[in-house]
Amino acid sequence: MSENQHHRLVIVGAGIAGVGLGVRLRQAGIEDFVILERNTSVGGTWFEHTYPGCGCDIPATLYSYSFARNTRWTRLFPRQEEILDYVRRTADEYGVTPHIRFATEMAHSAWDEDAVLWRVRTADGEELTADLLISAIGATAEPEEPSIPGLTRFRGHRFHSARWDHDHDLRGERVAVIGTGPAAAQFVPLIQPDVAELHVYQRTPPWVMPHVDRPVPWAERQLYKLLPPVQDAQRNLLFGVYESLGVGFRGRTELIGPIEAIGRAHLRRQVKDPVLREQLTPRYRFGCKRPIQSNTYYPALAAGNCTLVTDPIAKVDGRAIVTADGTRREVDTIITAIGYKYSRSLLAHRIAGLGGRTLGEVWDRSPRAYLGSAVPGFPNMFILLGPNSIGINSVIFSLEAQIAYVMSALAQMDAGGVDRVEVTPEALRAYVDEVDRRSAGSVWTDGGCQAYYLDDTGRNFAIYPGFAAGYRRRTRRFDPGPYRIRAAA
Repeated sequence: MSENQHHRLVIVGAGIAGVGLGVRLRQAGIEDFVILERNTSVGGTWFEHTYPGCGCDIPATLYSYSFARNTRWTRLFPRQEEILDYVRRTADEYGVTPHIRFATEMAHSAWDEDAVLWRVRTADGEELTADLLISAIGATAEPEEPSIPGLTRFRGHRFHSARWDHDHDLRGERVAVIGTGPAAAQFVPLIQPDVAELHVYQRTPPWVMPHVDRPVPWAERQLYKLLPPVQDAQRNLLFGVYESLGVGFRGRTELIGPIEAIGRAHLRRQVKDPVLREQLTPRYRFGCKRPIQSNTYYPALAAGNCTLVTDPIAKVDGRAIVTADGTRREVDTIITAIGYKYSRSLLAHRIAGLGGRTLGEVWDRSPRAYLGSAVPGFPNMFILLGPNSIGINSVIFSLEAQIAYVMSALAQMDAGGVDRVEVTPEALRAYVDEVDRRSAGSVWTDGGCQAYYLDDTGRNFAIYPGFAAGYRRRTRRFDPGPYRIRAAA
């Protein structure tokens, strides 16, 4: 379709964020919106990430929309397939699916100051315009690859865990896994029994905690269905447990000592080899990196066909990985699992604001947004799950707080006849200064590790350094004070 199409909102991404906003828009009677989704399904992360064992590390009742209870969860910590089914069902039941254009990738979006609108071009050349642009791209849209000399010329098979190659049979192969984050901890135990040799390359040992996952019996699911307040009570209890971690993460790090003791005991119990145990002992405070919950990761690393490699990788040479000590290890397949381009997303360079400057250029490798939602120079644009908006609690809670903020902005724009809103540089500076001040002394900045939460300068750009409940209070209602507001002519 070549003719220009105008909408009130264009939303980029039909993951949990885009679908959630779509539900709230329809509930408010707003139907003039379109969601652009590059994949053939909703789900975002939960559609793209299909590696063995992929699942959520937040309990199911907490990792759910507050407006869409789900009594069908079969496990306390749901697996990828079940979460994807939940998002699909929510999009269908709440009438969001007809608003989604699947297999439609946003190629470029540019603000037109004269026309007071966004011009959005898709990868197939179609142009749309919109009063408001909403980025619901998410933080895991682009896998990160390690900068290792020779990696791209590896003569065997190679893929990233976020783009798992299910057509490739690992059985009987010599496999190298580069990275020991949450994804690796989920798939390593499942591939270890089938491969001939498994070499796991570790830069930093993660904190691994006992996993309290369990099946949810049919009777319990029926109880939630018949008595919804019981499930709500469980959700509120879990929210309080996760929220309480904020006290230790934000300066009172001595309070997380008991949690670290549990992690060390878990390591001693599951790894008997003192050399391997020493290699797996974290040297930083719990919470500095995203912790892992697993009862099977340590045993997989201790298996006879597995080797944990802690020497830095020097290069890839032909079919061999060569470490700094000169050791060559021949492998058939390399699986990279080092994470995502959080602060260096190429997608940020596809969004151009005032003067044609892209979001990537403005951020310059250190993303900053007022309340994680708005950036000076980008009028009528809001970001979902943007910089310094994600709390230590369920990401769904932070997401719904930002959705409420966007909905309040829309309501005030309609009530006041406003056609243009842009956050001021002063408001952003004040927010960034507050975030930096509150991050000082926290596990994220002073915990002794280099996590994805930090940009290249060591600044915490991702985490909201406060309680999730506090973030929700400040985003419950759109405050026009920090914005330049212009009424429609």
